[in-house]
Amino acid sequence: MHFAILPILLLIARPVFAATPLTFEEVDTSGDGLVSIDEVVVINELNFNAADTDQDETLEH
Repeated sequence: MHFAILPILLLIARPVFAATPLTFEEVDTSGDGLVSIDEVVVINELNFNAADTDQDETLEH
């Protein structure tokens, strides 16, 4: 019975860990203070075009 509880708890906890947002610094892998489209292509949750409000193909902090 106890063996069935652990997988259930892990399934419940997984979305909590997955929902932790990345910081700007974590996304800005080059450390130049800007997030380019090349740095963001690995992040599925971010809609780069919607976030790039001034359409300069970078995201400013």
